Amino acid sequence: MLAKLKSFFSQELNIENQVDTQDRIQLAAATLLIEVNRASLEKSSVEQQAMKEALGKSFHLSGQKLDSLVEHATAQGEDVTSLYPFVKLINEHYSAPQRIQLVKTLWQVALADQEICMYEEHAIRNISDLLHVDHSDFIKTKLEVLELNS
Repeated sequence: MLAKLKSFFSQELNIENQVDTQDRIQLAAATLLIEVNRASLEKSSVEQQAMKEALGKSFHLSGQKLDSLVEHATAQGEDVTSLYPFVKLINEHYSAPQRIQLVKTLWQVALADQEICMYEEHAIRNISDLLHVDHSDFIKTKLEVLELNS
């Protein structure tokens, strides 16, 4: 598993040779969004589109770069047994407000189909805990997203 991830990062993205870790951070965030999307009982193209839009907006990506990021994160997400490597990377490079914004984005993706299933909420709660986001911020972001969509 770890060898697969290392190979992916070094060969597919050539990250080992880059000084900037932005690609790894983008991939980590995309993997977390995909994890919430996968938690849904029903696969929704609306949620997938919301995920792409959120990634594009957050990282100022479009076109082929955005498609490539989603493709790599989706392929990687299928083999993931632990979110720890991705969460660790985000925790190392994101400030508290950025982590809270990521949790808000997770809620936005989950609610894109106008319904948050219990598995999506559970996935977001787990990710939120791993990101060291306070429970009050977890609830606050959920309520903000629900309010915007009502």
